[in-house]
Amino acid sequence: PDETTPFTEFYFKTKFEKVEVTLKIYDTLGDLVRVVADKKKLEGSPISIRWDGRDERGNIVKNGIYIYQIKVKGEGEEKTITKAIGVVKKGRQ
Repeated sequence: PDETTPFTEFYFKTKFEKVEVTLKIYDTLGDLVRVVADKKKLEGSPISIRWDGRDERGNIVKNGIYIYQIKVKGEGEEKTITKAIGVVKKGRQ
C-alpha cells in the first residue's frame, strides 16, 4: 500500500487448476500482523489476493517493511514463498 493505492495486490501463477492459498503478513520482528487469506480455495491462474494495508484489528499499519508469506497447496504439492514488502502512506509514520 502507498499514498496513491490503498491496497496491495499479490499476483502469482500456478500450474494447478484448483489451489488452497494462505497469505500472512508479519512485521520485521516476526509478529503476525494479518492473515489475509486462510486456506482460501481458488481456481485458475494467475491468482490475485488483495491486502488493504490493515492489521487484524482493522488498523492501518505503520510505514515500514513487512514480510509476506504465501502458501499454495494443489494436487498434493505445497509451495511457500516468503518475501518483503514496503508500506508507504503519506502523512503516516
